[in-house]
Amino acid sequence: MTKVKTSTKVNAEPAAPFTPFTSAYEEFNESARIYRPELLRKPVKRLYERISDICTVRTGIRYEEKQYDIDADLEFGNYNPYEREEVDPEIGARVLRTYFGSVWRWFDPNKFYKTKLGSQFTKGEALTRTEIVRLMLTILSAILGDNLRKVIWSAKHVKGGKTSAKLFDGWDTVTANEIAGGGISVANKNLYEFKEAITNINAVDQLKAFCRAASDDLMDEEHVNLIVPKYIYHAYNEDYKTTTGAIPYNREYKQTFIEGFENVFIRPMSEKAGSPYIHLSTKENLLVGCNLQGEEETILVEKHHPVFLDFFATIFFGTDFRKISADSMLVGKLVAADDDDAA
Repeated sequence: MTKVKTSTKVNAEPAAPFTPFTSAYEEFNESARIYRPELLRKPVKRLYERISDICTVRTGIRYEEKQYDIDADLEFGNYNPYEREEVDPEIGARVLRTYFGSVWRWFDPNKFYKTKLGSQFTKGEALTRTEIVRLMLTILSAILGDNLRKVIWSAKHVKGGKTSAKLFDGWDTVTANEIAGGGISVANKNLYEFKEAITNINAVDQLKAFCRAASDDLMDEEHVNLIVPKYIYHAYNEDYKTTTGAIPYNREYKQTFIEGFENVFIRPMSEKAGSPYIHLSTKENLLVGCNLQGEEETILVEKHHPVFLDFFATIFFGTDFRKISADSMLVGKLVAADDDDAA
């Protein structure tokens, strides 16, 4: 009779038990509390990283802040101790208005296991549990900033709105309101109305004419931004290439400034897609308002369910112009282009 030899192999180390990610609620809650200032700043910081070349951020604004501008008939003349005249200063004020917004979402932390960071979390590798949770919350806060940026021009405040596009008035909406109210107009020399659509066969001439229409005070600024939809930027490059292509020294068709206006830099923005306007102004004149200083704004993670966690955050946010007068801004009202031109 032949004996069958059998053996049993025992693992030296038992497999690590599966620990649901919901056990990490304390880390979520603690990270949201400890890193609250950093996480609250992240949406605006993320937004500003992408558009810092065209705007200025103002903090400490809850609901509204007035931006004052004073003008007066006041100048030196020859010395005369007996000459006295009345000065009647004109005080103008623009209101930088911020709106109070919030987001409340629940999520299943167990889905996090499917990611690389989730693997590190369960194995205790590389990053600590707290650092990973902090990174997760930072990413969520950054997404909030990205969604504000995407509608920074087109947003229109709607009471009760549930998206960033309905939270505040973007710069194009402010522009449209000022045109409707007469603050921006051809008569005030801060509005330029194009007579035809900007295309790849007329963009150079059209944009040069637009810059020539701007006030001397504005054009004397060291750095002026011409903020346009991307299709206008591409049209300008194509037209410039056609116009100057035969010049031997012309090796670069990717233009960063308007020909003849070396201080006017073209700023194509995807956020300007579909915009009826282009704007010529300075970085200091385009304002983003937020608070980031009070207890009204918060970010937290709470647990009210056996599995799901709640992510909740609030913010004050809005945009405006410091001044809309011709010495600070020129708005170009576009003629709608054909679909092929605006692609």
